[in-house]
This record gives sequence, C-alpha cells and structure tokens, in this order.
Amino acid sequence: MSSLSILFCSPDRPELPDLLTHAPGYNGATRNLKQDRGTTVTLVSLPAGTIVIKHHRLSTWRQWGDSLLHGSPAMRAWQGAQLLQAAGIAVPQALAVAEQRTAGFVRESFYVSEALLSHTPLNVYWKTQQQPCPRPHRRIFLR
Repeated sequence: MSSLSILFCSPDRPELPDLLTHAPGYNGATRNLKQDRGTTVTLVSLPAGTIVIKHHRLSTWRQWGDSLLHGSPAMRAWQGAQLLQAAGIAVPQALAVAEQRTAGFVRESFYVSEALLSHTPLNVYWKTQQQPCPRPHRRIFLR
C-alpha cells in the first residue's frame, strides 16, 4: 500500500497537495521541460501562478538505498535550495515536497518550485551560444 506524504508545502499554496495527489494528470496547461528514464520536469500553469514540478520515479535498488541514506531526490533538492538561499544565492522559491512510499521505500518524489518564466533555461542558453563553450569555461560560468 502506498500513500503520498506531503513533507513541506508553502502555506500560501494550499492547492498543491491535491495537485500532487493526482500526478501526473495535472490540472491546467502543462509543458514537459525534460523527460528521461526516471525524471519528468513539467511546467504547470495554475490560476495562482506557474510552477515547475520535478517528478522522480525510483525503480532500482541503488536509488532506494540512496533515498534511505540521503533522502529522496525531492528532499535533497529542497535541502539544496535552502542551503543556496542561506548563502545568498537566488533560487526559485520552493513550494512543496512530497514522497510516495511503498513498504518503507520511496517510489516517487515530487519537488515543486516557482517557475522563472523571465529567465532563459541554462540548457537553452548553452545550445544557443554562437560559439561552443569548452567544459572548463562552463564550469567557471556556473561557479
């Protein structure tokens, strides 16, 4: 038996727990920003504002072990955002963290943040550069 546990939810966004309960069938206009084997990043337009939902599906023993030792991907993202904010680095506001567990193991996790629609996503920025940037230059830029 699995159930969704909301670990954190911004008090001014009470619609998020219900939205995550019905994932991935989100209400509102959606656009997939990224999809790979275990992660889907979705831009969701809601009446209260546009959000980004990072949905992680854990399906291997290694992923389950990592989540037991270090927390789910969503929890780690939330903790990372808190550390960056404490250091004075601007990051999108974290809005919610949720996990779905089965037999004590995290099977899915959700990290919800505000969407920064006025900014160019980093992957698009790199792809649209006139000249390819060498890896060391990209590392310096990211620092």
